[in-house]
Amino acid sequence: MSKRRKARYHEIYTAILAMSNGESQILPPRYRGRISLKLNGEGIETIPLELEVYDFELPETPGLRTAFSVKRSHIGKAFKNPEIADRQYELLLDLCREYRISPRLVGTAPQYRLNGDKLEIDWREFDRAATNYFDDCKFTVYQPELGQLGSHDHFYRLPDMFKKNMKAGDPLFNRIWTQYIRQLCDHHREHGWFDKMLFIIWDEPYTVWNEINLAARTAKEVEPALPIGVFIDHYEPAIAPNIDIWLFGSFVPTAYMLHNKELKEKRIWVYNSGGMDNFRIPAADLRAYYWLAEKYRIEGYLNSEINSYPSLAFQSGLIRNQYPAHLWMYPDAEGKELWGSLRLVHVRDGLDDYDYLYLYRELLRKRSEKMPEDIAGCFPILKPDGEIMFSMVSGRELLNCRDRIAREIVRLKKE
Repeated sequence: MSKRRKARYHEIYTAILAMSNGESQILPPRYRGRISLKLNGEGIETIPLELEVYDFELPETPGLRTAFSVKRSHIGKAFKNPEIADRQYELLLDLCREYRISPRLVGTAPQYRLNGDKLEIDWREFDRAATNYFDDCKFTVYQPELGQLGSHDHFYRLPDMFKKNMKAGDPLFNRIWTQYIRQLCDHHREHGWFDKMLFIIWDEPYTVWNEINLAARTAKEVEPALPIGVFIDHYEPAIAPNIDIWLFGSFVPTAYMLHNKELKEKRIWVYNSGGMDNFRIPAADLRAYYWLAEKYRIEGYLNSEINSYPSLAFQSGLIRNQYPAHLWMYPDAEGKELWGSLRLVHVRDGLDDYDYLYLYRELLRKRSEKMPEDIAGCFPILKPDGEIMFSMVSGRELLNCRDRIAREIVRLKKE
């Protein structure tokens, strides 16, 4: 647990003890008290406060996977001093821990070099960073960067890295690629990280189906258990036999697959969507996207970057940040502090909502009970054309429904 989150829990626990007159041995489920507001040292108002504790726990690790990319390169552009940049990165990881999201990239890549045709990988710095990423921060998933061979119709990763003229299917490519897949999978299995890889082979291809198929089949020959994903804007039958995870940039292809009897069991992620690019929707919608994910078994949400602050000048109004959809957190000019945006708060609450819903649905399943209509009616509806119909239009409605679900969980656990 992060220091920031420990401090927040300590404040809540202190408030509970104050409400219960310090009697902490047996805490009742409900606490009442008052908050005193002061301005310039003088009391101006008191507000009644009531706190109810539900008799169950959510998992420490969120049930819905996230891969919201935070990039050290953006930090380096904003803070030229390496010490300040390193401190800012640690603050960023701490913020991700607090908001229960995974940063997608470990932050330190392995070192690769070719010794003749032999691929040598130095894992030492990566392992130190990955141990912190998985064991200390409890992040759920990351993307091995070298696995993404190309973007659009350009095959670039291995040719650029090793300064070799090659393409997918060439003997040289096959030698390097098979060594990489074998060492990657063996190393991650050894450390218990195999199932934490989100292995994406290509980014938004248009026509290079042959190259993708060749590379994917070669990888599967080495490691049949490796799930292979692709960023893409539609379901593409030409590569379907070799793709395990479909990562779509909108809910249109997502809906197409989910409403297709033959495709609805496929693994699906959604990236760069989920309302984060729209500042005019009701705030409740941002959380409702996580209800949508639970209802339709969307495996995870990914964003290409959430810390796009290449210049701090926009903070003083000198320039306008040109990528507001990718700015979910705000640093100060010295890199000493970092604050999450209101959108990030909704993400954290949405991840909690997902866990409430999953726990409730599992309890219903074990008892062969159906979800009551008043709760089922709160979920968004994903229509076959990709349009999302939101049932709750205010935060009050959403919170009332979550309270109802929590009470149902308590009831079912007692029975």
